[in-house]
Amino acid sequence: YEQTVASANLTGDLVDMPAGPLSLATGVEYREEKATAVADPISKINGWWAANFKDFDGKYDVKEAYVEFGVPVLDKSVVGSLDFNVAGRFTDYSTSGSVETWKLGMVYRPVESLGLRVTRSRDIRAPNLQELYTPGVVANQIVNDPQTGTSGVRMTQTTSGNPDLDPESADEWLVGIVFQPTFLDGFQASVDYYDITIKDAIATSSSQFIIDRCYEGLTDFCSAITRDPVTQQITAVNLKPFNALEETTKGVDFELSYAQPLGGGDLNLRWMATYVDELEIVTPVTTI
Repeated sequence: YEQTVASANLTGDLVDMPAGPLSLATGVEYREEKATAVADPISKINGWWAANFKDFDGKYDVKEAYVEFGVPVLDKSVVGSLDFNVAGRFTDYSTSGSVETWKLGMVYRPVESLGLRVTRSRDIRAPNLQELYTPGVVANQIVNDPQTGTSGVRMTQTTSGNPDLDPESADEWLVGIVFQPTFLDGFQASVDYYDITIKDAIATSSSQFIIDRCYEGLTDFCSAITRDPVTQQITAVNLKPFNALEETTKGVDFELSYAQPLGGGDLNLRWMATYVDELEIVTPVTTI
């Protein structure tokens, strides 16, 4: 596995405003990911029951440019302090083209010990090398065939990558409160509500999932199934990832922390918890 990274970044204050300096962070980045692997002779002829890996060779590169502004609006006014954060990033993948991400944030402090924060963002996750370029890992599987009413069918499963995958995209809301009491130095408590929706998430199905969806009438899945022309028994299923899942989750994050010097070092205590109010995953109905 090889990774090549180059970046140039610039940070600083642009101008002085009544509530403080307008700050800037900007830069460009380049990254290349490359992986190669050589399979053993038995795997090359599918000699193992499972995990018949094949020679692997894949790479992609990504170019990025970003800019971020910190905008102070109020500073220790009679109604508190207020700061905005605005950021944008342009990303170009050699495999799937360009995509834009962004973030809008606000932090309001009515008093010194209490902060209210809101963030709205668009985020992405690009497919990794395995999701793009897996060359066809062969394994034996036991499945049930609802079309013929046969159970315990032994067949060959081939798992491969999909070089046509696009990045996943997520829309996120975050609303939180932070408490840092002046009477207890080093203590902080925060509560954050999150609402995240992921579109075009990369789905990797099982052989049984594909067989069942085909039987239910979703014909897109049937093209991944090979049957014996005489007996109509399933002999092989080809699996590859595709952009089809939709995921939604909502909940609340809790965090307590306390830090103090102790002897010749530091004492750090931290407690974190999450309450998931909603988690919905919509399974794919197409393989396109």
